Amino acid sequence: MEYEKRISDVRAQVNELDALLDEKRTPGLKGRIRFAGHCLDDAEAILRHANTAATPANAASFRAFAAHSISCAAGICLTTSSLVKNYGPGLEEI
Repeated sequence: MEYEKRISDVRAQVNELDALLDEKRTPGLKGRIRFAGHCLDDAEAILRHANTAATPANAASFRAFAAHSISCAAGICLTTSSLVKNYGPGLEEI
């Protein structure tokens, strides 16, 4: 349940940032936000495999990958938020 809670929290941040930017975002920002969502999707999918893993070692590997994917999504969200805060949502350089 710990992973699901973290995924839910980060997804809420991603969705909040996505809604905040709405139509003002550039393709670069769209890509970042989309990739963060994909990382969370990957984490959810791999956790399903962890629950049915053949060995405890496999389950631990799956959970480690899920934790990494969640961390990546959170980092992308934080970086994107920082860029938008510093430069605005409409810069192509972002």
